[in-house]
Amino acid sequence: MKTSGARNDKATKTRESKPAPDPDILLVSRHIVPQPGGSAVVYDALARALEGRMMVLSARHDASSGRPFAGLAAFDADLGYPIVRIDHLRPPLAGAPRRGLARLIDFALVDLPIMLRVLAAIVGIVHRRPIRTVIIGELVYGGWLVFPVRYLLGRRVVLYTHGEEVADADASLADRLRPLFLRHAHGIIAVSRFCKSMLVSRYRLPPARIAVIENAVDARRFAAARPDPAFADRLPGGQGPLLLAVGRLVRRKGHDRLLEALARLPERHRDSRLLIVGDGPLAGEIDETIERLGLAGRVRRTGPLTQDELLAAYGHADLFVLATRTLENGDTEGFGLVFLEANA
Repeated sequence: MKTSGARNDKATKTRESKPAPDPDILLVSRHIVPQPGGSAVVYDALARALEGRMMVLSARHDASSGRPFAGLAAFDADLGYPIVRIDHLRPPLAGAPRRGLARLIDFALVDLPIMLRVLAAIVGIVHRRPIRTVIIGELVYGGWLVFPVRYLLGRRVVLYTHGEEVADADASLADRLRPLFLRHAHGIIAVSRFCKSMLVSRYRLPPARIAVIENAVDARRFAAARPDPAFADRLPGGQGPLLLAVGRLVRRKGHDRLLEALARLPERHRDSRLLIVGDGPLAGEIDETIERLGLAGRVRRTGPLTQDELLAAYGHADLFVLATRTLENGDTEGFGLVFLEANA
């Protein structure tokens, strides 16, 4: 028995000291925490679930503002998977898109140098690591990587699609090249059956080339959400029912319609309150709408929240609301994680 126990101890130590596997999958995406958004949450969960098989190439700067993330080194050290960061994976999104000659100049002076740095980073990772598959997490701006990764580096390429970039009918060159990117990828991941149906109908792709991996959340974590007295001062005043909207402040999320609907509620529901969680380019416009509609006493906007603060917001809420809509250019909600969080 003593000998058997010694063998068991030795086996346990061997298992504990076994080195982590060297990643054979590389995810390339600017959508990785702390970048806000549902896609970042999905990719973070995917990298954790693969337990060392996946590493990530992402950006040091927020794609929306162009500003560097604060405290990134300490943050990345706690992620639990390898991550390499370069300054940008694409130019910052701030500002109206330019057209014609101005756009060509921007491409030569801004886009092209960033693209070359992204490709150089991928080449370096592929040569240092046994990477067999590269997942590209952004179809429109990252889709061009299909060609050098597949035909120059000889790696399998998978495009991860979320819906809005499939439905968007923008006339930019990158958007017009989407069918070409999709046809040359070895495989495509869609986050929902709806997203897959758009890929098949719009781009005539064989359904067998598209795998559906539906988004998910930790239901146990969100089901345990409870009111937190420490969060109470972030709530709008009053004692009426609390409505909660969580999402990036962009037109597709429909915060303007939500505010207009709140202002038109009948008298018996005029004590209803609204908490808006999130940030984005329309923050200032939404604040102006709140003032214009006379809702300042019933609506509060928190900006981005930590995960614990978000749980507290869900815990305080009586009803989750979000008036998402399809825009004129086809941009639509592919799969909103917040609906799963609220339904947990």
